[in-house]
Amino acid sequence: KVAPLVAEGDALLSLEDYEQARRVFRRAIVDAPFILEAHQGLGEALEALGDAEGALAQYEEALRFDPDNPQLLEAVERLGAAA
Repeated sequence: KVAPLVAEGDALLSLEDYEQARRVFRRAIVDAPFILEAHQGLGEALEALGDAEGALAQYEEALRFDPDNPQLLEAVERLGAAA
């Protein structure tokens, strides 16, 4: 149920439809709040929409599931420094 939403969100990110990607990733998180890719995708969408605080929160949540993920660590460092 969640995998298709994450795939749709990823496709929307690649099309730069960040607002719709945000909606899709939020739906995925409601259905399965433990899916790393949904939090990471939502973070990417929020960052692209200019919501650095919201993006940082999602990247930090994703790190709970994969604390050594270099992409997430870089994003948290980048956004944390900007805050």
